[in-house]
Amino acid sequence: ERARVRAAWGVSIDRAVALFVGQDPGRKGLPAALEVARRLHLHLVYVGRAPRPRDLSAPVTWDGERSDVEACYRSADVLLAPSRYDPFGGVVLEALASGCLPVATRRIGATERMQGTPLDALLVDDPDDLEALVRAASLALDPGRKEALRAEAHRVTRDAGRDAWGSAMEAVLEEGARQWRARA
Repeated sequence: ERARVRAAWGVSIDRAVALFVGQDPGRKGLPAALEVARRLHLHLVYVGRAPRPRDLSAPVTWDGERSDVEACYRSADVLLAPSRYDPFGGVVLEALASGCLPVATRRIGATERMQGTPLDALLVDDPDDLEALVRAASLALDPGRKEALRAEAHRVTRDAGRDAWGSAMEAVLEEGARQWRARA
């Protein structure tokens, strides 16, 4: 699968690939992702349901909307998610579950799964802090650390499915209702 997807992207199997996923390139941090990819000499692949941005230049592949985005995660080396704001950010969980290490801002809700674990080193506070993003991406790509980080990614997503999320939301709603009844 990895070889097939990369061939469609025009990228060799041994080239480092960063993935950017999203339908709102401004809010999701595309300019920062482009700069991180440039500084680290990564091939960036953009997947999403947005119009193709005009300012994409090589080495960037625009892949548009895909129904098999999980194949993209498995074919990339790192997800760049320097989002300015994302209340949930399912791309982070999808990447983690697929074994693609996300470099993301703490402004994405799903990064709470990474906080307090070794994956915390892949998170940055400020989406404009390019140096921090480059350091985090370098760590995610480090062959000496990558497998341990991937193992941690699988561990933190083991119970992050829809059922677990639904249970957590139900608990929040029950607590809100309990507090409301207590005030009434």
